[in-house]
Amino acid sequence: MLAACASLLFAAGCSSEGRDFARPTNGVLALGITTPADMLATYGEPTERFEERTDTATLDSFDQLKPRPDGLHRALVKGTVERLRYTFTRATMVAMSDQATARIRLLDLSFWNGKLIAYNFSSSFGEDSTDFDEARVQGFTRGRTTVGEVLNSLGPPGGQAIYPAVARQGTRQYIWQFVSAGPRRRQTTLKRLELLFGPTDRLEQVYLVTDIKDGAQ
Repeated sequence: MLAACASLLFAAGCSSEGRDFARPTNGVLALGITTPADMLATYGEPTERFEERTDTATLDSFDQLKPRPDGLHRALVKGTVERLRYTFTRATMVAMSDQATARIRLLDLSFWNGKLIAYNFSSSFGEDSTDFDEARVQGFTRGRTTVGEVLNSLGPPGGQAIYPAVARQGTRQYIWQFVSAGPRRRQTTLKRLELLFGPTDRLEQVYLVTDIKDGAQ
């Protein structure tokens, strides 16, 4: 979705799309506590606002690239999830050439029964980039690696999620995501890492997907 947004900017010749915003600071997003009204008061109206049923299974574009483990799927519960999505993209193009880059900033939030159950921030802007070294994931061991060890290796995640955004109560998901476009038209990079930890803060599931297109004609 974000790579497609960047491609549209290139085609349209636009310099930016959406209203810029800052990465949430510590304490702004609290799972199980923060409400939609809290976010609207802090960030204003989102780029998108919609609802999803929570009693039906859904697959997103990442599942289409690589299926997730069951524990990282959303639990099937009654009700709806309210989604708020903030996006900002800035494109830079070189006239009469195939050179074009797009920097993309995203904040995606999910609320169930009026409380935050999942969020994800990603950015390819230099000042708050969420790029990560996916090679370090090879050093993680299910059943042994702790949350602290992962954070020491990768730094703070851009997102987290709790039940019912993940399948089981007592588990917590940590998310790292990076999306960029350029320096050539149609060249895109998409990386996403999801780690699931149990009640003892030991690693249970690992989901890593990368999709890099070189932009060749």
